[in-house]
Amino acid sequence: ADLLAVRQEVGEFVNVSDDLLEYANNLAIAVRPQCTKALEGVTTSGVSPRAAIWLVRLAQARAYLQARSYVNADDVRFVLPDVLRHRVLIDPLAAFQGGWTPEKVTAVVLDSVKIPN
Repeated sequence: ADLLAVRQEVGEFVNVSDDLLEYANNLAIAVRPQCTKALEGVTTSGVSPRAAIWLVRLAQARAYLQARSYVNADDVRFVLPDVLRHRVLIDPLAAFQGGWTPEKVTAVVLDSVKIPN
């Protein structure tokens, strides 16, 4: 019951600006090989819309734990590796020959999407 109460409190009291919602969505889209040139032949597909949802929710939780009522870009960037780690599908050949890992894909994604002001 306590966990559910905290979850509800986080959702109600930690605000996410439209810019950061768009940023989270753009990060999720950037995993798609057709959207980020550096990932062509590396990722076999993108992540689902749920990844963007959880990216925002985890960023809210991080802001809450830091006693803030708002999410900033650093929150989103901090939780992205955890959101993508088990969702990114890497082509086996790219993993073997290129040393691609979910962490490396995350770094490329973070570099390819502009941080909102």
